[in-house]
Amino acid sequence: MAGSKLAVTDFNSYLKENGHTWHLKMVSEDSATNPVIALEKLTSLNAKGIDIIIGPETSSNIRNVKGYADSNDMLMVSCCSSSPALAIPNDSVYRLVPDDSNQGTALAKLLSHQGIDVMVPVWRADTWGDGLRDATVESFTSRGGMVSDGFCEVIGT
Repeated sequence: MAGSKLAVTDFNSYLKENGHTWHLKMVSEDSATNPVIALEKLTSLNAKGIDIIIGPETSSNIRNVKGYADSNDMLMVSCCSSSPALAIPNDSVYRLVPDDSNQGTALAKLLSHQGIDVMVPVWRADTWGDGLRDATVESFTSRGGMVSDGFCEVIGT
């Protein structure tokens, strides 16, 4: 938060020094990484005329608010959302990291390189965990690996 505040201050100084009459104002809301709260906060920000959002961070939150943001012409910049299921061209979400399909391929290559022939996945059952598991399993089996059903944990809603 301190870094974001400093960035806004510095950018506003730049604007003023260059004769611009507009400025940035930072408004912060806490979604508590809860998809329901994230939608409430996004709706509130939209009602205030705010249409560029830095966040939400998690893929679960993005999944829950994406339709609203798309419908209301809002732009969300997410530092952490990496679910392959949410990597949709020309949507309202700009991701600062690639989706996890690349990470799944890298993990499968690493397992194969280590001589591992069987994988027992353990993952968090949400849009992020399911996507990473699917990408890893697909790549691992395409290299001849075998995969058990594994274990998943349902986190939140």
